[in-house]
Amino acid sequence: VDVYVETCEDYQPREDPKMTSNPHEYGLVDKVIDGLSLSVSNVNVHFKSPGFNSDVAISEVTMRSTDKDFKVARLENTRYSTQTATTTRKLIAWNSLRVQANADSCDDGLDGKITISPILLITNQSSVRLTLTKQLANCNLTATRLEVCFDTFLWVLTSSQLFAVAMFARTLSLLIQRITRQKREAAAAK
Repeated sequence: VDVYVETCEDYQPREDPKMTSNPHEYGLVDKVIDGLSLSVSNVNVHFKSPGFNSDVAISEVTMRSTDKDFKVARLENTRYSTQTATTTRKLIAWNSLRVQANADSCDDGLDGKITISPILLITNQSSVRLTLTKQLANCNLTATRLEVCFDTFLWVLTSSQLFAVAMFARTLSLLIQRITRQKREAAAAK
């Protein structure tokens, strides 16, 4: 599976009415979707942003429904319901994850731009524990808990690379603030 993600400079409203969710009562289709298991050999995610790009490669990804202790269990033992909500737990595990991030260039604060070597993160035998709670009346997600568990963790990072990550986070934060402002202005204009 190859996924390409790119940040945009301006807010682009969704105009497709099919993209909005219609509230509905929790039913058979929701139970089937919540009970899905998934196994993918390789996932590659390519992220591009102004001044920064990264590639994420994940191998042997599995997603399974689990019981309260995050142990793979029979499907009837993986959903917990009250009169108003249902909770499902998923274990997403992978064999290896490799993240390589590159800053195109970075302002050094003195006399110009500096080139930064890529940041590298590698993990093996890691997982994510995901807990989702939905309202039965309208299927709205009311609570989520996410736990990331690493077996091994290798991170190659220098001080200049850390500076580049901070600059990227700042750039992304400014983009989010600008898009939020544009979205509010577009909503006020309606």
